[in-house]
Amino acid sequence: MKFNSDKFNEAYMSIINEDIEAGETTDLESLINFYEDKEITKDDIINLLKIALNDELLATYNYMASYNRSKTEGKADFDPEFEAHEAEEYDHAHQIINRLRELGVEPLDVAWNDIKVKNSAGAGWKQEFETDSSKIIVNRYNEEVAAVDFYSFILKILHKTRENDDFDSTTQMLIKKIKADEEEHAKDLFDLIEEHGIEVKKDLEIDPEDAKNEDDAEKDEDAED
Repeated sequence: MKFNSDKFNEAYMSIINEDIEAGETTDLESLINFYEDKEITKDDIINLLKIALNDELLATYNYMASYNRSKTEGKADFDPEFEAHEAEEYDHAHQIINRLRELGVEPLDVAWNDIKVKNSAGAGWKQEFETDSSKIIVNRYNEEVAAVDFYSFILKILHKTRENDDFDSTTQMLIKKIKADEEEHAKDLFDLIEEHGIEVKKDLEIDPEDAKNEDDAEKDEDAED
């Protein structure tokens, strides 16, 4: 059966209503403020994993939209990357679900009304409506950079639990792996952006040296323990 892009677009655009109803929302800044001076518990880690799950499900849908809605120059180069990233974001979601189950969260309900507001961008998550391929790839790049920031934050929270009995090395390894994947996604997208001469804010570019220094710091912390 031939793929019907019009039907996909209609279905996709019905998933997340832009008019977010009033309710509890999350975003990275508020999460940082909330957890800054808080003693971290297992329940906090579970909450952050649930937010990460919502992020990964939204990312999966936006990548699916990316190759289905993309229509302009660059599509042939960008679409294979979008499809590959979609599969990896979907895999991340399943890895997080499995970890939540291991932590005793079962059955796991994922409600779209919660996903719309309980993700690391709060109600600010943007559903992909563009058809311009160059704008789409920049949108995905910006989201990947934001994902790296969010997973870096989770790793800092996990590190705080070294001071009590709730340190979760299994979750730490999972988040490190997902963060590394998101960094690779951002790098791959940025390479395509540069190759096609598309403008993007330079302050969003991941500095490979910064990433290396962060990894070195984590290794030093592990050695001290």
